[in-house]
Amino acid sequence: MAMFRLDPWAKAARCDDAAFREVELADFDPFAARDESVAVIIGNDADLVAMTEILRARLRSVDAVILQFPDFRDGRAYSQARLLRQRIGFEGDIIARGDVLRDQALLMARCGFTIVETDRSCAADLAESLLEFSAFYQRASDGQEPVWSLRHERSAQSGRAAA
Repeated sequence: MAMFRLDPWAKAARCDDAAFREVELADFDPFAARDESVAVIIGNDADLVAMTEILRARLRSVDAVILQFPDFRDGRAYSQARLLRQRIGFEGDIIARGDVLRDQALLMARCGFTIVETDRSCAADLAESLLEFSAFYQRASDGQEPVWSLRHERSAQSGRAAA
């Protein structure tokens, strides 16, 4: 299994040599002393909304979270990643693991994933997929301004210039 770091700003994906000790969320002790990077595995069926406050406290000392894609058609991990970034405020790496396709890399980056772990893709394919779209119609965790907002801003500026 190779890990590829997604960098939507540089429009690149590079092989990542990050190594994490993996721990199930239920077994994770946030107060235990450690000398290695820790990645907490969160199950695909975990209700992050119900666990928001617990996760805020427990994930402060975590370097990465691993979210599962048991099947490429199962999109629950996208919602989990966005909740981790926007509601819980997690700033570490979010790793996508499982049945991941090349075409999903851009949406994963927009939802907050930083690393894709897969045997189906290579860095060149992932990097290429990050270039396929440059404008978006909806807001996401990546902070990129949506097209409608840019149009509204441009329209407001031209209205002020005409006045």
